[in-house]
Amino acid sequence: MKKYFYSFALLIVTTITIALIVLPTSHTNDSSYTSSANPLIEQSLLTKHAIELQSSQEPSEEETLHDETSYTKEPHHSAYMSEISLNLRKGPSTDYEVEAILSPYEKVTAKAQALLNDQLWYLIEFDEQKLWASSAHLTPYEEPQQTNDNEQNNSERDQTEEQSDNNDTSNNKEANQSNEAQYEPNTIYFHDQAVSYKNGGQANGQQIIDSGPFASTWGGAETFSGTDGINTHFIGHNPGVFNNIWTANEFVITDSDGNAFRYTVDHVYQVDDHAIGIDDGENYWNRITGTGGGERVTFQACLTEDDTINWIIEASSQGQIN
Repeated sequence: MKKYFYSFALLIVTTITIALIVLPTSHTNDSSYTSSANPLIEQSLLTKHAIELQSSQEPSEEETLHDETSYTKEPHHSAYMSEISLNLRKGPSTDYEVEAILSPYEKVTAKAQALLNDQLWYLIEFDEQKLWASSAHLTPYEEPQQTNDNEQNNSERDQTEEQSDNNDTSNNKEANQSNEAQYEPNTIYFHDQAVSYKNGGQANGQQIIDSGPFASTWGGAETFSGTDGINTHFIGHNPGVFNNIWTANEFVITDSDGNAFRYTVDHVYQVDDHAIGIDDGENYWNRITGTGGGERVTFQACLTEDDTINWIIEASSQGQIN
């Protein structure tokens, strides 16, 4: 009996020992450890990881576009001008924003130059700013030519007037016939220029002016007549056949038969490619390309090198030249 008692006691001791070894020592009833990870800590780590990834990424092409390390400025000092209205940009590329527009024949001074993508740009001083201009549209500045020999000019003018006074009616008639003969059919005359045009209309106008030194009708009347009582819209390139057309005060236009008609300028303004006025935001589409408004003509020429702004010149009829 005592033997069995000792065996039973040994069995109880062994069972308790095993239980103490296997059971965990942590307090399983503590609610702060019921989760294997702290959500706040986990979220903070994820956020930190995302920030580290973002900061370690290489800058995008757009971010490095305006980095001055992509081009090198070199000293360059010279005076230039442009024969067209030229965009001035914040950096030496057409990807930079336009900050100002250089007027034709306006003098500017270059302070540096840079070569980017095989294109040469000049850093110029303009209205107390330093902006970049494409060298492709700049030429060395030239002073405007001035007439110094006033006495000779006055003498020639007096001789011309005296000769005119001495002419009889027959000579005047011959002179008038000669003046009429100088006008060629389908030609626009302004300043000292004679620009040939074609009646292309909207279907062919752009192709015509792109094919050679021509202007073309586009909106309004497809065929210019000078007597139809409606608007004729002409287009032409600048630089090109319509160079400086916005400075003209008067036009002489001939029809296909050589009949000449005189027009005087009423309005000059600028619009974008959607015919929205640059200064007032008005929509001029119908006024430019429509047929209304009586016997008149409207000329359109590019103002900027990227063709996004256009000169518009409106002129009204003064009748036929006899």
